[in-house]
Amino acid sequence: MVLDRSIDVGFISKPSDRDELESDCAVMDELVPIAASNHRLARRGKVNSEELRNEMLFFREEGSTTRQETDRMLQECGLTESIAMEAASYQAIKASVLEGAGVGIVPLSILDSSEKLDAYTALNAPHLRSSLDLHRINL
Repeated sequence: MVLDRSIDVGFISKPSDRDELESDCAVMDELVPIAASNHRLARRGKVNSEELRNEMLFFREEGSTTRQETDRMLQECGLTESIAMEAASYQAIKASVLEGAGVGIVPLSILDSSEKLDAYTALNAPHLRSSLDLHRINL
């Protein structure tokens, strides 16, 4: 639909790599690890990879852009063998985290709109943070 110009506006999660599509960044976001505010890691200053090794990690399903970026980050910090659970929605990840089941990896913007913002803490784990921008296709 974007290529044949049958829509007025288009948004994609990564810059276009196609010559016929020009895109620019419309919204800047960040992928961050979160824990329940009462979780032991929420009270720590900086969290390292070793501290996350035995945590259940919650992230989006295979095929999503956030999952691709999460996989890249986990590989870079040696956490590919960590215990993990896929979720089909950010709400499911937030619910699991709120119950104290582990650490979630989500866009920071979903916490801004949360009614229970104080229930979650974005962990200070620089190795598990990444920019996650939304790009507008210029038609």
